[in-house]
Amino acid sequence: TLDVDFAHNKRDLIKQHLKDVYGEESVASIGTVTFAKAKGVFKDVARVYGLEFKKSNDISKLFPEMCESIDEALKGSLELQELINTDPEIEEVFDYARKLEGTIRAVGVHAAGVAISPGPLTDIVPLFESKGEAVTMFDGPALEDIGIIKYDILGLKALTVISETLDLINKKEDVNFSLGDMGEEDSETYDLIASGNTL
Repeated sequence: TLDVDFAHNKRDLIKQHLKDVYGEESVASIGTVTFAKAKGVFKDVARVYGLEFKKSNDISKLFPEMCESIDEALKGSLELQELINTDPEIEEVFDYARKLEGTIRAVGVHAAGVAISPGPLTDIVPLFESKGEAVTMFDGPALEDIGIIKYDILGLKALTVISETLDLINKKEDVNFSLGDMGEEDSETYDLIASGNTL
């Protein structure tokens, strides 16, 4: 994985540059996969089952913190065990939830991840389309396992602010000033930062 930071408002330009260099068919956003976990899958099944929302929500609050599975939740909560033993409807919801636990719940698009392959990505991984853009159906770790380069093109708002500040300076002063022109020993800059008056 290569992580590179850019101005937030330039991220799309960087992605287009990668497509121009490596080919449109070799660059795609990276997909994400969310798995059904204990509390979430219980709530999903309860909703489909028609369990009253308040009841479902109250029961989900009985799940121990950081439990990895339905069985672990039941072992860690006597109240949940009692509910299952006394309420056949709740027992059935838990049975279905246990069967769905660990399945893929949703797919999405990584906020910064971009996959780059030496040839067409469709020769290597399945793709889907999201908002008119190609997205890998493999997540980042799976792509790395099969040798696909993964770039994280991080868009940072702080870099956007710096870029826009330079643009404003150059327009107002009619100069062509860049960060490289700044001296590292500028005492006035350090005095300003030290004063805390940086808003």
